[in-house]
Amino acid sequence: VRALRAHLAGDALAAVLPALRTVGADAGQDDGPQDAAAPGDAREPARHLSHGAAMDLVWSLGTAGGNPARPEGALEWADRLAAREPQLEAQLARAREARDDPEKSGLARTARDLERLLADLRAARPAIEALVGIAALRLSNAPLAVLWPTLRDFLAEWLLQPGAGPRVHALLDEALAPLAADAGCSTLTGDEALAVIEAAIEASRLPVGRFGEPAVYVGTVASAAGLAFTAVRVIGLAEGHLPPLGHEDPVVPDALRAALTAGGLTPPTAADRALAALHALDLAVRGAERRVALSVPRLDLDRTQREPSSVILEAAVALGRPNAATGEPQTGIPDATALRRDAFAPARRAALAFRRALPLLESAWHDAVAHGAVTRPARWNVSPALDLERLKRLPDDGLLGRTAADLVMPGLTSARPISASALQALLQCPYLYLLGWLLGLDEPAAAPSRREIEQPSYGSLFHAAAEAVFREHGPAFCAGEGSLDRWLAAADPIVDWLFDAFLEQYPLVGEAVRGVQRERLRGDVHALLAYEWGLGARRFVAAERTFGEPRPVELRLPGRSLYVRGTMDRIDADGRRTIVRDLKTGRVPLRLGGDAEPDPVGDLQIALYGLVAEQLASAWGTPGRVGVAYVGRHGEERAFLDDFATVLAPAAREWLALAADLLAARAFPRTPEKDDCESCRFRPVCGEGADERARQVLAGGDDLLARLLALKAADEDD
Repeated sequence: VRALRAHLAGDALAAVLPALRTVGADAGQDDGPQDAAAPGDAREPARHLSHGAAMDLVWSLGTAGGNPARPEGALEWADRLAAREPQLEAQLARAREARDDPEKSGLARTARDLERLLADLRAARPAIEALVGIAALRLSNAPLAVLWPTLRDFLAEWLLQPGAGPRVHALLDEALAPLAADAGCSTLTGDEALAVIEAAIEASRLPVGRFGEPAVYVGTVASAAGLAFTAVRVIGLAEGHLPPLGHEDPVVPDALRAALTAGGLTPPTAADRALAALHALDLAVRGAERRVALSVPRLDLDRTQREPSSVILEAAVALGRPNAATGEPQTGIPDATALRRDAFAPARRAALAFRRALPLLESAWHDAVAHGAVTRPARWNVSPALDLERLKRLPDDGLLGRTAADLVMPGLTSARPISASALQALLQCPYLYLLGWLLGLDEPAAAPSRREIEQPSYGSLFHAAAEAVFREHGPAFCAGEGSLDRWLAAADPIVDWLFDAFLEQYPLVGEAVRGVQRERLRGDVHALLAYEWGLGARRFVAAERTFGEPRPVELRLPGRSLYVRGTMDRIDADGRRTIVRDLKTGRVPLRLGGDAEPDPVGDLQIALYGLVAEQLASAWGTPGRVGVAYVGRHGEERAFLDDFATVLAPAAREWLALAADLLAARAFPRTPEKDDCESCRFRPVCGEGADERARQVLAGGDDLLARLLALKAADEDD
């Protein structure tokens, strides 16, 4: 109902999908709760989309749904589902035709993603279309007498429910059927009709047991007011949540509300709402007979750090606990250090002790077994992933060695080549490569920004536009024919066509936002053409030249070979040398000062491309002498044009030899350089001080680890 009131906005729809039934044998990614079909119903157990799968599906349809200013956007979901399915089928067919080995990482992973996305779309499409039908009734101002029976049938058909107990739609119909038949209420439409339905849902209670019997109640702080409990736990007490931030109503601000109060009315102000939340908390705490627990999340739902609410500080002052380290009595208001030491740390220890003594969830069992609080359950013996004896044999800090000897490492055989970006991650931090590339761990699914195109999506769009322009006009443009204005005008239709195609699968709200992003892309393409035009006449060779397909390129290095594949953005020839350029949508560091020397992480990509261009020069019909460069958004270059063979290539061969040896040894230690961890998504996994621990591991290791330490030390000195 709230999703309908939000006009099926993308985030609201993504939140609803995991609770809906899907169709098809391969629907969804997870086994959902067993459905609540009536006893004797012969339908198969229902499955559901996971939260991540729902997010991926919703934001791949190219629409953000509706909003109060544009409610008709709620109806776009059905049209986008119908249009997107054949598009995905065509993309999947092309990916399957090009896929010659399922173990290859790039295209094969794309094919698997397309397969999963297409299966999810087909599975969820009937439920989404049924929901859009209800949204259409709401937009047409259908009365409650029509809206509720339709919503009731939708809940009966598509809502996943527990296997036993009353049906949700039947329970709600007892309250709403009389209202839908009432002469006064049945004519309510729009938000008023949905508000009546929502109020009935919030007022409904599942009749289980008798009042006073032991039970667990889950609800808001305000809804618990007046109820008595043996114990009360209040969660989410982060700053700004309770009491809530005092945002004024922009339509009726507090000053106007004060004037209305003087006239006899009493509209609540922002301060009143915050005070009401505190009063509700006070009533909930007073309703506890034996125990009260106040809980603070370290991270918010959007994964940002949160500070404790002022309520926690007041509770700490009221308790007046002594100093946990010295036993001295508390004086004054505790600071953050005292709060962690005297309140959070003891509570965390008590919670862990309870969790280990009485494990309920699987993660609690893992923790309890690890600390010897309980014995290993027999059900674990059937899974190698839970074989503790096997896990004990795995070395720490990513040094897998012989324990992973049976795993085929990318890059060491022609059957499984490696890309430049993977090698870049390996030399940045081998442990990052282990988690992100070998194990395939990634950020959880999240909604993209709907007011700008985020990375890496924008980078992919820009590269596609640059490729299309140069494939169409590259030879004439690089030869210096015509004028720059002519080529800018020729690029505009290509940019518009690609941008329109991109919007089929990326949601941007409103024509104004789309116009800004269209001009952003057009401006970046124009800037690239202006930069390229300033390079002078030369021979166009390729745009987005793929190498290593179907046969990988073998780079012979000291001690072993490395098999690589990838794509070069731009290749030109000026008669005496081949120039390979990699295009970036951000800034690139110039070769000045401390950035003059080759960087083993930042310069690895163009270095690898240069080595491949040297090796394939005769096959491509290009000069054997090579120069390489990164090109930034504003035309700045980080270039090794005249000194590639003497400066960058020798260093790159050492870097690649080290990378190949790390792969062969199955050694993936953490990086000892702190700067490598700044934007790493696995920082919470490694914890504080990981760089110092890694330095100790490398310093006490063999020659291979010593080489990695020396590389990082040299990079840090630079």
